[in-house]
Amino acid sequence: MTRFCGDAVGVRAGRPKNFATGKERRRDMEVFQRTGRHPDLARGPSSDALPSLPERDLNRQHVFFDLRQGQETLGRLLVEVFEDAAPLAARHFLNRCREGSSEGLQGTCVHRLLPDLGLFFGTSRGHRGGAAVRRYPGLHHLAAGVVSISRGGEEVAITLAKALSLDPTHQVVGRVHGGAELLARLNRMRTGVDDMPFQRITVVASGLTDNQGTHETLAQAAARAARRGETAEQAKQRLEADSAVAREAVKDAIQSGFGQKRKALEALAAAPPAARRGVLDTMMLGGSSDSDSGSDDDGDPS
Repeated sequence: MTRFCGDAVGVRAGRPKNFATGKERRRDMEVFQRTGRHPDLARGPSSDALPSLPERDLNRQHVFFDLRQGQETLGRLLVEVFEDAAPLAARHFLNRCREGSSEGLQGTCVHRLLPDLGLFFGTSRGHRGGAAVRRYPGLHHLAAGVVSISRGGEEVAITLAKALSLDPTHQVVGRVHGGAELLARLNRMRTGVDDMPFQRITVVASGLTDNQGTHETLAQAAARAARRGETAEQAKQRLEADSAVAREAVKDAIQSGFGQKRKALEALAAAPPAARRGVLDTMMLGGSSDSDSGSDDDGDPS
C-alpha cells in the first residue's frame, strides 16, 4: 500500500519548510483557543535573535538633515550611511540627500509622526518613482535612530524606538549618530488625527558631510552671513580689508628680515679680515664650513 505524505514536493526534496501545513494551523488554533495566545506570536522575529547593525565606521559616508518647526530651528541629525551593507539602497538614499537633486529631500516635510515608532518624510514633487529598492534582509529596525527608505524609494523613515514592523516595507540604509536629543524631543511632540505634527516640521537643508557633521554648505555659509546682517558689498569690503592687513603683515616681516641682515653685514664690514672670513663661511656653508676652513689652514704651507 502506498503511504500518503502531506508534505510539499520541495520539502520532501530536502528544502526547508517556510510555511505551516493545514494540520499545524489547526493545532495552533486549538492552542490559541485554549490559552488565548497564538503560537505564531511566539515564533515571530525577536530582536535578540536578529543580527546587530554594522559597527560604527568613521570612513563611511555621512549625511545631515537640518530640521525646523515654524520659525524655530530644531537642530541637526547626523546619519552614517551603510554603503557597504546595502550598496544599491544606500546609493538611492545618498542621491536624494545631495544638495540640488531634483528628487532631493531638502524642503520636504514630516508627513507622519508616530510616537515610539518613527517619523516619516521625503515625499517630493520631483520624485519619479521607478524600480523597487533592493532588499537587504540582514538589516533590521532594531532601535531608535535607524534610518530607512520605503521599498518604492519615495519615503524616508527614522525610528524613534525599536520598530521591527517596518522591516517588510522599508529598507535600512543607515543610523543616526548625532542628534539623539532631537529624536527624543520629536518623540514627545503632539500630533493630529492624521498623525501629522500640529506645526509643520521641514527639512530645511540636507547634504553630504564629514563624520562630525561640521561641514558647511554654500547655502549655510550664505545663511550665516545673512544672520550676521552682512550684505554682499559689506562682505567684499571685509575681505579686502582682511587682505590688506595680511599684505601689511607680510611686508613688515620682510622689512624686519632685511633690517636684521643689513645690521649683520654692517657688523661684518667692521670686523677684522680673519673673523670676516669665518662669518662668511658660516653664513654661506653652515656649520660644516668651520671644519673645512680649519682643514685648509692646516694644509697651508705658509
